[in-house]
Amino acid sequence: MNEPKSKVRIAVPSRLDAVLYEYALKKDSGVDLTLAHPREVPGLLRDGIADCALVPAVMYFQGDYLIVPDAAISTFTELSTEILVSRIPLQEVKSVAVPRQPDTARTILEISLRELFPEVPYKFEIGKGNPFKDLEKVDAALISGEGALGVPPTFKRYNIGEFWVRLVELPAVFYLWLVPADSPAELRERAYAHVLRAKKTGLANSDKVVQYARERVTLNKYKMIEYLTVEIDYDLFSKQVKSLEEMCQLMVDYRLIPEEKQKPLEFATARSHVSVFEEVFGVSEDGIEDVLLDWDDE
Repeated sequence: MNEPKSKVRIAVPSRLDAVLYEYALKKDSGVDLTLAHPREVPGLLRDGIADCALVPAVMYFQGDYLIVPDAAISTFTELSTEILVSRIPLQEVKSVAVPRQPDTARTILEISLRELFPEVPYKFEIGKGNPFKDLEKVDAALISGEGALGVPPTFKRYNIGEFWVRLVELPAVFYLWLVPADSPAELRERAYAHVLRAKKTGLANSDKVVQYARERVTLNKYKMIEYLTVEIDYDLFSKQVKSLEEMCQLMVDYRLIPEEKQKPLEFATARSHVSVFEEVFGVSEDGIEDVLLDWDDE
């Protein structure tokens, strides 16, 4: 008799942009799911407590990992939960408060500002954890997560994802699914299967995901639909891969990582190259807006 396979240990950050994966993985009997504070999830993967985790994309370049293909968190437009806030116009900003722990939003912000406004001598300072307190001493502050949704209208908001799209004309990839490079091939395949199933299940049940998300975050139903299904793209295909390659090169150029950390993107298993929107909805990514309109009519 074959021994039953152990569950795949998967860690997900407790963030609104990851809620689609969270919702679906909670229902997967083959997964031992850990929900943790976003700052804790990288350590769970690094310390071997998780077999697979959804982590900031920049973590791939900071250790020995493989990328789980076909799934991520990115945006082709903007992401309302990754913003720069200020009391002054962007062209007047010279000092910025950023989180202590390097993450993708911080990396994209630093690169984008230096590339888009090379004449400005930006100073990036480690924030104290309260961006509004930080703004008493600096010109602008990075806010990542649900807190970005409640910024008072008296502040100017600048979208981090929009900076990146403007800079490289490619989607901004904020989170990747990673596994340790020394993971057994069989475990990598199983992790991929669970993650891909979660992506498909979440998108196919987007109305339930929206309801689930609104139990945690107060947001208008249609704004939540737009956030979870239009602002966020869950695929990891050619455009996202190209964007990650651009990010790696610019991280080296701006000495955010040493040159020896520059490496090609390596995947945990074969990539499918098939858009989940086509599989689930029968439309291409260009048909997303039509899908949203259909929901509005229901």
